[in-house]
Amino acid sequence: DTSKPITVVTQFLTADGTDKAELAEIRRFYVQGGRVIAQASSKVSGVPGDSITDAFCEVQKRVFREENHHKDLGGLRAMGEALDRGVVLALSLWDDHAMQMRWLDSVWPTDPNLRGRPGVVRGPCRG
Repeated sequence: DTSKPITVVTQFLTADGTDKAELAEIRRFYVQGGRVIAQASSKVSGVPGDSITDAFCEVQKRVFREENHHKDLGGLRAMGEALDRGVVLALSLWDDHAMQMRWLDSVWPTDPNLRGRPGVVRGPCRG
């Protein structure tokens, strides 16, 4: 119910649950009116999961036929190292003029021959 407050909880989980281990998973859930709402599982064929792990990113990039920049940049290990150094959370609402916000409810790339490929049709985002 978007007319009521909702809390978004993002957990950065390490391999052994301590602050000293490598970042292994990013998990999200939501809380509204005292009710915990789990993150939905991926509905993309061949891309199972409900959290971000290096394995999830690897499979998603392979199925979508995209370069795995996540792995190229060090994956969750590198992200965990950055978090250890300290980061600032910045949130923004934006409009992507160049891509016309094609990350949401759209088709990218726009080539009609690619429409059936996983990751090309983005959405629907049911509000």
